Amino acid sequence: MFKNLDYEWATFIMRHRCTTNFFYHFLSVVLFWAGPILYFATSNIYYWILFFISGAVGGIGHIIGTDPGINFREATSSPTAALMASYMVIRVMVGKYAKDKKWAEEFFENSEHNSPIKS
Repeated sequence: MFKNLDYEWATFIMRHRCTTNFFYHFLSVVLFWAGPILYFATSNIYYWILFFISGAVGGIGHIIGTDPGINFREATSSPTAALMASYMVIRVMVGKYAKDKKWAEEFFENSEHNSPIKS
């Protein structure tokens, strides 16, 4: 799943810097985790809809926000994207995502990898 964790995380951060994009990803993460939890708590199968629409909600963040777009597979069925989005929400909630943004910029400045953001 993760070929190079530093590269994957730095790329994810650079593609998710817009506040609007973050809002939709936050909502997407809530739906992603709430759907299965509510299903198992209530046995109401309709809660799975929340899980299945979570990727589309995150994709809307890329459409409305100014960050680069994503492909359909990444938005709907990528375990890496789901885990990274969940981790991003946690990092924002504990106040460390701003440092992550600076780290990601430095990562691309000091590595052979190209940044997903055109300067």
